[in-house]
Amino acid sequence: MRGIALKGARRGLLLVLLLCATTWAMAQNRTIRAITVEGNNRVTSEAILTSMRWKVGSTYNEAERASEEDLVLSMGLFREVEIRGAVVNDTDVDVVVAVVENPVIKEVKVVGNTVVSTEEITALAVADSQDDQVGQPLGEIYRNTLGRSLAEAIRDLYSTRGYSIQIEQLGPDPESEGTLVIRVLETRLNEIRIVNEDSSRMRTRQSTFERILRTRQTGVALNERNLRRDIEDLYATGWFDSIQPTATPGRQPGTLDVTLFVKERPTGLFNIGAALDPQSRLVGLLTYQDTNFRGSGQSVGANLSQATVGGGPSVDLTWTDRYFDDRGTSVSANVYSRVQYNFTGTGANPFASSSDRNFDERRTGLDLSIIRPIGQDLFGQVGLTAENIRSIDLQSANNQNQNQFVQQNGDVAILKLGVSRDQRTPRLEPYRGSLATITIEPGYSNISRVGGQVAGQERVLGVNTFVRSTLEYRQYWPLDRWSQERLDDPVDTLRPIIAMRARYGHIGGTVPFFEQLFVGGSGSLRGYDNQQFWGSQSLLATVEYRRPIQRNFNVIAFADYGGAWGGYGTVAGFPQSNTPRLRLAYGLGAGFVTPLGPIRLDYAFNQEGSSRLHFSIGSSF
Repeated sequence: MRGIALKGARRGLLLVLLLCATTWAMAQNRTIRAITVEGNNRVTSEAILTSMRWKVGSTYNEAERASEEDLVLSMGLFREVEIRGAVVNDTDVDVVVAVVENPVIKEVKVVGNTVVSTEEITALAVADSQDDQVGQPLGEIYRNTLGRSLAEAIRDLYSTRGYSIQIEQLGPDPESEGTLVIRVLETRLNEIRIVNEDSSRMRTRQSTFERILRTRQTGVALNERNLRRDIEDLYATGWFDSIQPTATPGRQPGTLDVTLFVKERPTGLFNIGAALDPQSRLVGLLTYQDTNFRGSGQSVGANLSQATVGGGPSVDLTWTDRYFDDRGTSVSANVYSRVQYNFTGTGANPFASSSDRNFDERRTGLDLSIIRPIGQDLFGQVGLTAENIRSIDLQSANNQNQNQFVQQNGDVAILKLGVSRDQRTPRLEPYRGSLATITIEPGYSNISRVGGQVAGQERVLGVNTFVRSTLEYRQYWPLDRWSQERLDDPVDTLRPIIAMRARYGHIGGTVPFFEQLFVGGSGSLRGYDNQQFWGSQSLLATVEYRRPIQRNFNVIAFADYGGAWGGYGTVAGFPQSNTPRLRLAYGLGAGFVTPLGPIRLDYAFNQEGSSRLHFSIGSSF
């Protein structure tokens, strides 16, 4: 009996297959007599029929049915489409197009967003009209065709702020078909690991890495742009020969594991020798400096120097912690007793003794500074400078006869208050971005003795106050087309750039000669003597083209334009002006990165037709 039942089932299956095959064969090469649409409520039958290639009178071919269904689906208004052909007679077939329309969207629901508001995403998702190629009009049938463009628009919205996401769901809610659900999965940081390439013990402390890599909070949306910026800041410290970031998916969906493969470089230096200082004097040096002292991120230095032209030894003790706390506070202190060689630095004989234009001062004091973030890219600064100034090297017969010197012995204290908006990348060696700074410096002076060419300026004797104000703007433009935006791109800040700086200064009140605004020399208007122009107001603009040859060497083309006016009269043979007289200088230079820090050699031509060689420690800006 069981065998008979199986045989019966097989016969039944064969009959069904034979019937389908017969129907298919009968339908081939028949003419479509009529096409009807079923299941549509809001979409007109005419619109559906227009989307199809089959028309009444066309030849019916079963092999083309799937492609006709795809054409109707491509309207983007249907969840399901089924086309059936019914044989009427030997020559005709009736076609039925059965559709299930998408639901009418009445609201938008956004899930999973934390850094981009629901209102912003909804504004993208809701269209103002049917012509909108991204959004969905409310009160209309959901359009499948908008899913891809809307998802791309949402990803772009996140990307402009430095975030990446996955779109987990975008479409009508199965449980509430009138609701368009947009479910996003924001990329989160799972872990940051630091790996030393040579497998040796890491000198830099983990706590130091954590203070620099501020974008390290796990479990929240990861701003990849900020993390990339932190990594470039880390590289710009000069503590590493290389940093290679890699990003891999974490264990949890939507998370990233970031590994930094670093190669540390020596940061400490002890040096005994001779060097040319920024005033073009040959000096003997005994120095110790470490920019990453014991891996703490702190910079310490001790400098003892003696110039060949006399004046006595100079001593500097410095300490800086650029990453004092988790908020990015920078603290620095400098205690010193140094000789200031005035009106030198022309590139002349470094062994020369004081000339008619030279007079020297010993400045003994301290500098304190605290810079602290107070908002997004916004920083506040508080500083204090306190100095005792004593003029020295006034025994030259020429100076005695011509009084070609300035003597204003006394004490000065200056409080520095500043606010800056720093959008540079990276901040230590910027290749793009801008810096805008406003600085107010209330000052106090107590001058006990005046002489030389300011002997008649008794008004500066005793206690006086002044206020020095400075406005400065810097801008950096990278010139290469290669942009390191991806988190795992190799870190390399070497690129040609154009750098621009504009600065205006103003002083009000009774100010000692040496606290005026000075322009001229390596730090400002190259091509002219150091401190050649001074006054109660100054204006300076500089443009530089910087071309890196390697990490430790740059060539520079530059132009400076500026001057100072409204201060003390002629001193040391330098005539001054009470009104603006701006001057132009230009030239070529070379920048070197040494264990003692950056140094510059610039050869500049001025508009009077002369030229100067300038040496400076540190980058120009």
